[in-house]
Order: sequence, then structure tokens, then C-alpha cells
Amino acid sequence: MKYMVGQKKKEAIRWMNQATEVAGGALCFRAKCGTVIVKDGEIIGRGYNAPPLDI
Repeated sequence: MKYMVGQKKKEAIRWMNQATEVAGGALCFRAKCGTVIVKDGEIIGRGYNAPPLDI
């Protein structure tokens, strides 16, 4: 396993903090999950979960 160090570690922590903020908007009461998709140091997508639909 390879551990991140230095600048890469700081950048990874920054993106994880962004995902945590996005998770705050999740509509599910049981598990709030957020995601941030990053490409070349720029956010290209973000989202959060919602409860399943009753069909």
C-alpha cells in the first residue's frame, strides 16, 4: 500500500472535506453520502444520495 504525503495528501484531504460538505445536502435519513469527482485538480461533478423510491 502506498501512503500519500506532502502536497498530494493535503489535496486529498481538501477534496474529502468538499465531499463532506456535499453530503450535508443528502436527503436520506439513514446514511448521508456525498461525492466529488475531480479531474486535473478541478471539480467536474458532485452529488449526494437520496432514499430509494417506493415503486
